[in-house]
Amino acid sequence: MDEYHLSILTYRQTEFEDLPVTPLMYMIHEEKAEKAHNFFFMRLNELIPELKAAETMIVATENDEAIVSAVQKYIPHVTMFRNWQHALQDINKILQNLEITDCQEVKEYESDFIRLLDQESCESTDASEKEICVGSVVANHYNQLSERGVAERKESRIFHMRNLNNWIKSRIIGNILDRIRRENGPHCRLNVLDLGCGKGGDLLKWERGHVHHVVCADIAETSIEQCKERYAKLKHRSRQVFSAEFIAADCSKENIMDKMENCELKLDLVSCQFAFHYSFESLPQAEQMLANVSCNLQPGGYFIGTTTDAYDIMRRLGRDENPENRKFGNSIFSVEFPAETLLDPPPLFGAKYNFHLEEVVDCPEFLVHFPTFEKLASKYGLTLVQKTRFEDFVPQEMERGKDLLMRMKALEAYPPFANQELVSQDDSDYLHAKEYLDSCSAAEGFRLKIGTLSKAEWEAVYQNHQECGCWKNCVHLVPADVLAVA
Repeated sequence: MDEYHLSILTYRQTEFEDLPVTPLMYMIHEEKAEKAHNFFFMRLNELIPELKAAETMIVATENDEAIVSAVQKYIPHVTMFRNWQHALQDINKILQNLEITDCQEVKEYESDFIRLLDQESCESTDASEKEICVGSVVANHYNQLSERGVAERKESRIFHMRNLNNWIKSRIIGNILDRIRRENGPHCRLNVLDLGCGKGGDLLKWERGHVHHVVCADIAETSIEQCKERYAKLKHRSRQVFSAEFIAADCSKENIMDKMENCELKLDLVSCQFAFHYSFESLPQAEQMLANVSCNLQPGGYFIGTTTDAYDIMRRLGRDENPENRKFGNSIFSVEFPAETLLDPPPLFGAKYNFHLEEVVDCPEFLVHFPTFEKLASKYGLTLVQKTRFEDFVPQEMERGKDLLMRMKALEAYPPFANQELVSQDDSDYLHAKEYLDSCSAAEGFRLKIGTLSKAEWEAVYQNHQECGCWKNCVHLVPADVLAVA
């Protein structure tokens, strides 16, 4: 059986003073970044004759406000940059780069530069469509999803698969809360930011983790309202529940801290589960998402998340065998790329594909190029602590998390118990379980029941969203694989 991959990520916040200084444009391919960098400052030299005079002032005063002012006045694209003191601190070297003899060669990279700083913001040539980008499509999709009751969810074709994903999140969150308390004391009051909280699927995890305060943020207003309702029910059942606030906003385009009740609240943990890949629509959006992660994350705090594995998605597309391939999947999910995405290689940002998962997802997502993600995260003070694939994480956590796995019904019994039916009526969906069971029975001398998912569900779990990680005022990433129990 093929193995499919999902990753978990963990990062940790480091002291800002310890960060390497890296201008943002060096986050792209180094050769193209260097030429785009040179082109940019060549244009500055053309548009701002007083640049060299300003340089003299900067050298004398160690203040680059004059350059920043001129840049913002003449070059609108430059507003995408942050940390101009970093980008311009070696002004003498930059000016040396302005002596370019082959302007035509440099101009060939203008489109790359403009694409990074402008076009990836979902701009349209039609002004009336300018605000219509993937963010609004995603928001509309989740706003239109109806809340399903427990009984209805149990009838779902992907009931066990969704429970397995939920179990993985429970183990990730439980592990990181334990780690924070080991480092800061068992009675520390923990503040959490839940980015892309959805309908509040993790509220119970925060309650069981005994956190102090949770900021819930999501792009879909309807989801936020449903999250509030879930919290109200939780609060009604328990007087000891954490305090909470709710923000409806696009976390990849808006500063969440400005919308918080206390904009100076220090966070111990930021969690982004199955949502970070939406921010890779563009470089500015990925930056804004990481700015929201790191802005109030105190030194020593953690960022955890799960995201897609871009390498595995491209491998599964099978374009090495057939360059015309643009789609793969099975009876419960599909991944389809528009032709413009399938460049060689795909763009680092804006590598869009359409993801469909039966009953729950039908909207665009973006490949997350992990080396770029990691480099960008370091710019915001996040140091990678752990990156794990789901196929590794599940077996690692099985022993300690087995009881919870069974209570959550994260696996389907095979063969089924009396008066129960398998979620799939296709016998081929359980060949892997039958073969495993036959081998165990032959060795043990009796028949067993095992926990598994249908083949179609395993493929969906391990193929698309399958890395988890941890960063410490850093991110923690961990991926997934097929469970050994079948």
